[in-house]
Amino acid sequence: MVFFNNATINKLDKVVIKNTKGQLVTKYSKNNCDIVCNIQPITEKSKFQDWGERVDATFNIYLNLDLFKIGDFLVWNNKTYTVKEKIVWNAYTLLAIKESDVAYE
Repeated sequence: MVFFNNATINKLDKVVIKNTKGQLVTKYSKNNCDIVCNIQPITEKSKFQDWGERVDATFNIYLNLDLFKIGDFLVWNNKTYTVKEKIVWNAYTLLAIKESDVAYE
């Protein structure tokens, strides 16, 4: 259970459409459902303590629900991030995220 929530994030929904040339184009749209969570920076020490390895991420997210998969994209403070690693515990879910250059509508 996450007791201290300090941020609100949104999941990016993947939408595949056909353009005028008939090509499949992947776009992302911001989900309107706000997700309240706790976000903390990852230090070199916490990378090893929390993940047991060198994870390529800059923030940890602590969530009460299991809503994300590895490779999913999310929006926090108008920046996009990708989920690099995930651990599901009994009381909460821990995600490691890194800034991404994915554009959304």
